[in-house]
Amino acid sequence: MMLNLGGLWLFFVLYMNHIFLDNIFISIRIFIIMKKHLLSILFLLLALPFLSTNSFATDSLIGHWANKKIKLNLRANHKYTYVVKILGINKTFKGRWSATSNKLTLKYTLLGEHKKTAKYSFSRGDLLLTQGGKTSRLKKK
Repeated sequence: MMLNLGGLWLFFVLYMNHIFLDNIFISIRIFIIMKKHLLSILFLLLALPFLSTNSFATDSLIGHWANKKIKLNLRANHKYTYVVKILGINKTFKGRWSATSNKLTLKYTLLGEHKKTAKYSFSRGDLLLTQGGKTSRLKKK
């Protein structure tokens, strides 16, 4: 009878070790899989704010903006139309636009290729363009 309990005890200990070892091996496998992908996931999580910041900034610029002297239409395909009234005469510029680090750049062709850059910001839903110390407030239309 004593031998029988010893055999059962030995079987129980071996069985529990087997379960324990299986759990360890499963944990090790999961850790290895996670370790392989952890660096990629970490990189994406850290890079995501930098990748999407300009996108959100340019999305808020898209649309028709105007005041008494300026009409600016920024389209999603990064083309623009800019109409400025100088001495009662409207002058229209067309070209491509880009925005980085709160700077709006308008590229146009007039006797060669040119570009104008202005700092932009938003105040109460209005677009503020600052260039050469002067700020123009444009309302969204």
